[in-house]
Formats: sequence, C-alpha cells, structure tokens
Amino acid sequence: MSRLAIQLFGVPHVEVDGTAVTIDRSKVVALLAYLAMNRGPHTRGALALLLWPDSANARVHLRGCLHRLHQALGSDAGQWLESDGDRVALRGGADCQIDVIDFCRRVEQIRRHNHAGELLCPDCRAAALEAVALYRDDLLAHLAPRDCPEFDVWLLTQREHLRQEACTVLAMLADDCAAEHAWDIAVEHARHRLALDPLDEAAHRMLMLLYARSDRRMFALRQYEECVRILQAELDAPPDEQTEALARSIRDGEISAQVAPSLVTLSAPASAPSTNLPAVLTGLVGREADLRA
Repeated sequence: MSRLAIQLFGVPHVEVDGTAVTIDRSKVVALLAYLAMNRGPHTRGALALLLWPDSANARVHLRGCLHRLHQALGSDAGQWLESDGDRVALRGGADCQIDVIDFCRRVEQIRRHNHAGELLCPDCRAAALEAVALYRDDLLAHLAPRDCPEFDVWLLTQREHLRQEACTVLAMLADDCAAEHAWDIAVEHARHRLALDPLDEAAHRMLMLLYARSDRRMFALRQYEECVRILQAELDAPPDEQTEALARSIRDGEISAQVAPSLVTLSAPASAPSTNLPAVLTGLVGREADLRA
C-alpha cells in the first residue's frame, strides 16, 4: 500500500512513498488542499463554483484539475482520490498523512484535557511541542489562485484560525516554561508567538512580563518600545491600557521573579479549537444548477 503525505503549512508539498510530487497549477493545489481539509464527498458543482465561479466552463476546468491531480499522484491515485460520478472526495486513513489534520488533532487533545489556568500535563506538553513543529508557516503560504473569491475567503479564514491556534499553544508552552523558571525557553516560545502575529499586544505583554520576571527589566522596556513602534507604524494607534499599565509596573520595579501576575492573565487564549475546520461556502448554495449540463 502506498502512502500519501500532504504538507499544507508553508509552501505546499506532496509526497507519495517519500518521493516529491510536482503540482504546478495553483487551482490544482487549491483543490487538493480543500479536499484534504474538508473530508467527505463534495459535488462537482460545488467545487466548480468554488474555484471558477464566473466561468461557463467551470465543470470542464474541474475535470482538467482532477485529471492533473490523478496524474501527479500516480497509479495509486484511486487509493486516495474518489472522483467517480458527481462526487469528489479525498479518502483519509493511515495511508494519508496531512500536517494540518495532525496539528488539529494535537490541539484538540490539549483542549479536551482542559488545562485552563494550569500547567500542561506531560502528554499535552508533548502534543504542544509536536503541534508547534508541524506549524512551519501560515496555511498555503503565498498561494493565491485567481478569480475565486469564495475560496479566498475560506483560505483567509482558515489561515487566521490556525495561526491563532498556534499562538495559543505557544503561549501555553511559554507559561509552562516560566513556571519552571526556564526563562530562555519561555522567551523563545513567546518570540515565536509574536513572530506569527506582531500586532498582538498580548504577545508583546507576555514577552515584557517574561523579561521582567527573569530580572531583565531593560529588555522588558525595550519590548514595550517595540510594541509602541509597531502599533504606531501599522495601525496608527497607541497600546491599550493593559499594556501601558504593565509598562508602568515594570518601570516602577513592581514586577520581578518574586512578585508577578500570571502570564495567562496577560495572554488570553484563542477560542477553543476544533478538528472540524469550517468550510466557507455561503453564496454557493442553490447555484449548482447553473453548472449542470
């Protein structure tokens, strides 16, 4: 039995039995990614409208994409790709590994254990580290297929959702390391989180607090200045009151390794994750008849 590996974080990459597969059409990549993240059968009409909403030849284009996908996956394509009749699906299973699905399963494991306000258990810490390793970059980085606004909305929604999940996991890891006074590792996780979303004030506050708690007051104040600079440059706005209050407390020497608020209170997690990633298909319902021959 052949094995299919699909990497959707960062630049998309596909392998069959360890050998890289070349997929050089953005719409083919988009179709594969959509099928990989939305299990279960989809009608050809819905997929055609998703990727070619304004084309009278949408179904023809879809057939061409499916043909190229079959060719790319090779002689065992039918093991994973179902495209008989009007239904199209990517079959899951042990022979099909998808990094986004693996990431979501690990985040879901952490959510089910409900560590809110508490340290992660060993199993969940391991799952968190694995999740962070899987999140190489934003979902389908740099992919921008033309003339498919519904797909664009779906992709942007998923990118933001998964980025926030990664930020939440990194915040948990930083909090865990801080509780053990492993300051350098905590700072590394916090910096990783901030790199994913430089406009997130909670991420700046986490770094400020980590520096202050590890007796690096000047680093904490420099981080505040960096936060001010980024917000002014990107949003033309000052930091919020919580960030300003933390900066004042650090300047006044009120925060140290002995006296400090919890990192969790300064870094609210994203909404509870789910392995069932939503498909944004509003606007397509009822239009399939437009494409029927």
